Amino acid sequence: MIEGKPNMMNFDHDEYGNHNEPEVTHETVKSTAETELALCKENLAKAQEKYVYLNADFDNFRRNMTKERAQWTRSAQTKIFEDLVSVIDDFSLAIADFQKQAASPDVQMSESEKARFQGIELVYKNFLKFLELHGITEVPTSGAFNPTMHEALVQVAAEDKKSGDIVAVLQKGYMHKDVVIRPAKVSVAQ
Repeated sequence: MIEGKPNMMNFDHDEYGNHNEPEVTHETVKSTAETELALCKENLAKAQEKYVYLNADFDNFRRNMTKERAQWTRSAQTKIFEDLVSVIDDFSLAIADFQKQAASPDVQMSESEKARFQGIELVYKNFLKFLELHGITEVPTSGAFNPTMHEALVQVAAEDKKSGDIVAVLQKGYMHKDVVIRPAKVSVAQ
């Protein structure tokens, strides 16, 4: 082939300058075809291997992105619920204070104050239902101390409890599905 001119045949010249056409035999055509076929098969095998690897890489990328999105969503939800937990505490304290006042013989409550309390209590219960609907639950505090879910603030002597058991809950803890949002603050038996 002449440089820059495809599909042109190269001819040999004899000593008189005459063109000699190359001898084309069945064997040379067969040999050339087999060589080209082998080259094509090799290129096809390389392309298929590359395709398999790229496809596997893309599947892994897609799976990782799905997992990361789920983690981002869960992390954002957990952060929001972390902030809402303090609102639950405030509601609990307000209701406990009101119940203490209502039980006291020294305090006389009007009907409007009792109605207001019932309204606050209703909002609190609806708020707890909302949180439960979204997977927020209290950290269990019965039995033995668990450092992944509890924070021991005090060790106390307790005759009816064995060492390491939770004696009292000082502040409730909360979980979002399987993630502890806030550990329960407890006192533990010595």
